[in-house]
Amino acid sequence: MGNTSTNGDTIAVSFMYENTGKQAKFPAQKDAKFDDVVNEAYKELGEQRKPSDNFLCMNGAPLDGDLDKALQYVVDNVCKEASFRIKGKSGGALFYFDEP
Repeated sequence: MGNTSTNGDTIAVSFMYENTGKQAKFPAQKDAKFDDVVNEAYKELGEQRKPSDNFLCMNGAPLDGDLDKALQYVVDNVCKEASFRIKGKSGGALFYFDEP
């Protein structure tokens, strides 16, 4: 199980919201749907979920196709360290210059 900490029916998970650098760590039920764990992470982080957000393992493996899977499945098969990233659409600054 690598660095994953488990306690009975829970797994210690960690999330980082890349846009702000905020991090959250909390225990989550092994049989919880990964999408529900993600929603809990947003609450812990104090952030709003956006349709453009992407979910990744810390190693960069994408998780958007695993939101309907149980947390235990995601940890066993994709993110063995139970550390996740939420990557939001980055800034929308647009610069242009008028010719004098």
